[in-house]
Amino acid sequence: MTLVIGSLQLGFLYGILALGIYVTFRILNIPDLTAEGSFTLGLAASAVCTLAGHPVAGIVAAAVAGALAGCVTGVLQTKMGIHAVLAGILTMCGLYTINLIVMGSSPNISLINVPTIFKAAESLGLSKEAARLVIAIAAAAVCLVLLILFFRTHLGLCIRATGDNEAMVSASSINVDAMKITALAFSNALVAVSGGLIAQYQGFADVNSGSGMLVNKDLADAIGIDFSQPYTWSDLIDMGKKVREYDDSMYLLCANKEYLVNMVVFNYGKQLLGKTFFDADTKTLNLTEDDLKTVYEYVKQLYDEEVVAPASYQASYTGDNLQSDTNWIAGKYVAAPTYISTIDVMVAANPEANYMMGQLPVLDGATEKGWASNTPQVIAITKTCEHPEAAVEFMNYFYNDDTALETLGATRSVPPTEKARKICSDKGILSEITMEGADIAAAMGGTPNDKISSSQESKTILFDSVETIGYGASTPEEAAADTINLLSGLEQ
Repeated sequence: MTLVIGSLQLGFLYGILALGIYVTFRILNIPDLTAEGSFTLGLAASAVCTLAGHPVAGIVAAAVAGALAGCVTGVLQTKMGIHAVLAGILTMCGLYTINLIVMGSSPNISLINVPTIFKAAESLGLSKEAARLVIAIAAAAVCLVLLILFFRTHLGLCIRATGDNEAMVSASSINVDAMKITALAFSNALVAVSGGLIAQYQGFADVNSGSGMLVNKDLADAIGIDFSQPYTWSDLIDMGKKVREYDDSMYLLCANKEYLVNMVVFNYGKQLLGKTFFDADTKTLNLTEDDLKTVYEYVKQLYDEEVVAPASYQASYTGDNLQSDTNWIAGKYVAAPTYISTIDVMVAANPEANYMMGQLPVLDGATEKGWASNTPQVIAITKTCEHPEAAVEFMNYFYNDDTALETLGATRSVPPTEKARKICSDKGILSEITMEGADIAAAMGGTPNDKISSSQESKTILFDSVETIGYGASTPEEAAADTINLLSGLEQ
């Protein structure tokens, strides 16, 4: 029943997006790719206003922002003579930067424990699920009524006529360009409203996706561990203790030195410092020896409190092959910090378990609350391109061809666009839990690792340091000193 209600909630909210696309695609016969950017713009505008304590104003701001984005595309099409598809792509790509600016240069905004219109409905005595369903239905109904009324006005009839026969409308002294710009503005306003409502519904706005926590739900429930609510890195230690008290043959996290670096060291460090290990521009270290010592002290806690298996045991499962860990297969771990691309692999290794995706830990007083993330793929056409029409054709194929999108989904990675993800989900290429993981990870997207931090050389230095801590061969202080010395050699 919960699945049905949840589907209805999201169906009505995304239905508003469908209404927006209907205006341009069915009435004006324009494939408007601006929608991908204006949806996220609505997310960003709504989140910023909601965070400031104005959730209703957030929806209005989303509509206005979306309308402006549509106007930009309309001007590019009509006044500058740019092909409709390319105009949409140009605006969509430009909006990625705009969205970051709206969100204060942060790739994500969390709305956890922030009043939203959905929580306002709950204050009227409705349950959480009922409040969400009522708001979703009401919002969709209002948008549908406005759409019907709008297209019964003189302006609406002119827009409809423009879509039917542009030449006749022009001959009737109706400004065709104005009609197209208005329709695009109206369409993207609806799309952005959908994004604004989704932001408040899911509790975050984000432009990235990255890592997640795969949880054996039945085991977590039996022990009394809840990964569905926000928690800190200290809470993670306490969870690990509870697991050992429950069964000393079990551990909280399935991990090895590679995962401890990628999932703990990088992300704990980011949240502590508010930046990556290296400065991508100056090629210099962002962290001090004391900073890294603090991070390593937490890693030592994970080993000492037996939150993770001993380093000697982890050594059997190097790289990205945690799915072969016999303890994971036997259901001896409660959770595994994992990449979205490896969720299905981990699930397949122990298909009998009941899985869910859980939240990721956030440091108390974190400077940055994000986790490692991957930015969406963007393709642009250069000014010196010798064959721009062929380039546009390729971009259209890459982003919109169903076969191409299915191919992307088959690579074990979550495709870069919402449309791609939907196609892969509808056709069963991506599992429900993978989609759930992508959504949760998006809420935690932080500053991506720069190329130096992500290089194999720098990672190997960190892997070896973590391993020495796990074996007790070095203290956090000693390991930090050695790591800084070695990493400093990469500052070139």
